[in-house]
Amino acid sequence: MERSPDKLNLNESYRFDVTIGNNGNQFVGELSLTPKVCTLIIRGDMSEGRRHSFDIQGIDELSCECFGGMFLLIGLSGEGFGIRHIQYHPMPVSHFEIKYRISHAFYSR
Repeated sequence: MERSPDKLNLNESYRFDVTIGNNGNQFVGELSLTPKVCTLIIRGDMSEGRRHSFDIQGIDELSCECFGGMFLLIGLSGEGFGIRHIQYHPMPVSHFEIKYRISHAFYSR
């Protein structure tokens, strides 16, 4: 079980598995915080009734959760986007991945 730290040290690197709510659905993410660059990769499946509305160019503000903590991410700029079609019949299902660079991250337990 992943445990959130009591505090974050700006000289250290961290990686968190997070969840992000969007359009009434939950998507998974990988949050990476390092002294040089902070990134968020959001992944998930899309099908009928399950879509995201993430702007692949950038997002002003986004919150995400991990076990025991919450992050408020500010100034996300899109760095890459990919989509794969998993199946077409009987219902179309696609898997997406979006990578963002983060300007600022705020952490709360």
